[in-house]
Amino acid sequence: MDKILELLKEPSWWFSALFIAIMASVIAAFLKDWISSIISIFSSSYRDWSNKKAIEQNKYIQELAGNSTLLIISYFRVMVGIILFTSCFLAYLLFQFGEDLVSEKQAFSHGNLNFLLLSFLPFQ
Repeated sequence: MDKILELLKEPSWWFSALFIAIMASVIAAFLKDWISSIISIFSSSYRDWSNKKAIEQNKYIQELAGNSTLLIISYFRVMVGIILFTSCFLAYLLFQFGEDLVSEKQAFSHGNLNFLLLSFLPFQ
């Protein structure tokens, strides 16, 4: 576990994790429609479900296009979600493990404010 926590402080680990996540997302986006079409060939219930979802999605898009108030409300909901996600992620970065609380208190009492302000960064 200590080795994992040490690796989390390395910038190369974060770069690799971000790169792998982006590649997985791109590959999944390309494979999603292909896998869905293959499953639809073998499963009529999946095909019916998929068609039903597509119709519902098109209906919702038409409602958004025709009603500017609904579009604004939907935009607001998305922005609130992004703000909540970002604030939770930043809170995690700021208060990630709490293992250095003693050393932070000592650094603060000795006047080493730079250590206290930068201690939340995953790489130091």
